Amino acid sequence: MNHLLSLTPFSADTDEGVLNSTLTISFFLWAALNVGPVFLAALMGSLVEPMAAGSGIPQVKCYLNGVKIPRVVRIKTLLAKATGVTMSVLGGLAVGKEGPMIHSGAVIAAGASQGKTTSLDYDFGIFEYFREDHEKRDFVSGGAAAGVAAAFGAP
Repeated sequence: MNHLLSLTPFSADTDEGVLNSTLTISFFLWAALNVGPVFLAALMGSLVEPMAAGSGIPQVKCYLNGVKIPRVVRIKTLLAKATGVTMSVLGGLAVGKEGPMIHSGAVIAAGASQGKTTSLDYDFGIFEYFREDHEKRDFVSGGAAAGVAAAFGAP
């Protein structure tokens, strides 16, 4: 009769595991699958590239206002931010996509305007005209706007 009242076929096994205290391995496995990716995300944001920590919107706003912030629009920052956000979501944290999308758009636009990468130490030899600060800032502004459009699903 008790088996007929169970909601799922596995609830009897779960109830038996709770009564016998045999769910400790399952609990520690669940905890490890959440803590592991979050720990990796924390390492990406603190050790690999500290500019990747946080949403990135304040850094992009400061950059657009003329404040020189080192490594804010580098490819290494983009890779660390993308990995960190992915691992945070995988670990179960409630992180938003809006800030990282805006920062990612700004980084991609800055890289496209320069035609070179300092993180990978490679120069494509194109877009030399756009390597001035005010031209790069215009591209970063457009990239941030594209990130806003992508984050909120604008056409």
